[in-house]
Amino acid sequence: MNGQQHDIDVQNVNEVVSHFGLKPNLIIAEVDGNIVDRDKWSETDLQNGSKIELVEFIAGG
Repeated sequence: MNGQQHDIDVQNVNEVVSHFGLKPNLIIAEVDGNIVDRDKWSETDLQNGSKIELVEFIAGG
């Protein structure tokens, strides 16, 4: 998270987003170099050592 490595006990992308308290509708998720559609997060199982990138979009005016 924010360029730091975290060891967390989660099973899928949805659990990662929840673990960090992020708003799912503002997140793009990438697992091991592949973007994962939001509707597939709970189906996308993670393996030990998976590299997860989360990008949060923040709108402002």
